[in-house]
Amino acid sequence: MIKFNYFIFAFFLSLTIHIIFVYQIQKQNKIDEIFVLDLASYKEFKPRKVELQKPIIKEVKKPEKKIEQKKIIEKTIPINEKKKIENIKLLEKVEQTKVLEKKEEPKKIKKVEEVLKKKEDANFNQKKTLQSDKKKRLLANEQVKSFLVRISEDINKIANKSYPIQSIKRREQGTFNVLIVLNSNGELLELKFENKRPKRLYEKTKQILKSYKFPKPPSAMFIDTRMLSIKIPVNYILR
Repeated sequence: MIKFNYFIFAFFLSLTIHIIFVYQIQKQNKIDEIFVLDLASYKEFKPRKVELQKPIIKEVKKPEKKIEQKKIIEKTIPINEKKKIENIKLLEKVEQTKVLEKKEEPKKIKKVEEVLKKKEDANFNQKKTLQSDKKKRLLANEQVKSFLVRISEDINKIANKSYPIQSIKRREQGTFNVLIVLNSNGELLELKFENKRPKRLYEKTKQILKSYKFPKPPSAMFIDTRMLSIKIPVNYILR
């Protein structure tokens, strides 16, 4: 068995030696090949022209494009970004409203000033009318007062001058409160006596009032009525 192994080993060893030897001999006998280039047949290299095809442009409808873009944006934008965009839009709207308010503010102020001016004018006119009404009332009161004083003084003067002789002898005296009713022209319509004693003085007073020509009363006394009723005291006093 050992001999057989030695035999195989010797066989492979001799085979490898022979192969190496043959390879060395072939390497020495090898001739280098030289390639000769024919320069006369050389031609300049020109790159081949390639015609570029024009790109085909397809017409795309604008609305569809917008819709696609919107869809893409909605897909790509996250929820937080959407909220930010909404907040920015709200802020822009608020700023726009502020700008509009600033523009409209002078107009509002002008309107308020006009309203206040109108109110002031109305108040001034009202005060003016009130003052004029007050003046008119005062004037009317003065006219009424002067009218009443005048007829009272006139009638009492006449009564003292026409004192009945019999009444003087008998020492008759007294005061007659007489209600006189006049129209707007000063015409006597009615007489009413509260007392009729002494009789001679009563008759004399009645005669004086019926013969007396009353002055025309002030128009202020006939605002609410057509007739004027006044009470006058007629005094008979002996000295």
